Amino acid sequence: MKIIKDNDKKPKESDSFLEMIQGIIDQIVQVDRNFAQSAFDEANTPENQSDKKSKKELDKSDSELTKGDEKVSEGKFDKGIHHYEKAWKHAQKAMKQGGDDDDDDD
Repeated sequence: MKIIKDNDKKPKESDSFLEMIQGIIDQIVQVDRNFAQSAFDEANTPENQSDKKSKKELDKSDSELTKGDEKVSEGKFDKGIHHYEKAWKHAQKAMKQGGDDDDDDD
């Protein structure tokens, strides 16, 4: 009961401040998720799907996106962002594995 009484004494500005902070956190999470999803979408090509190493990286990327979504839904935003970062990295590896790196011949 003491906690409820203490919360009633908090000024209204703190609620709006917390809402503003949560809004910023939500935006950061969404931006990170969008980067990871965009990287996955770009890497998810028929060529990369048919390449064994790239396919493995794509599967890891997809799994990390799912884990990130789960953590975010639990309110563990920092852990969700960490999984989105991993998803992005795996998508980048998928693109490197499947692509021809013949640029050195130029």
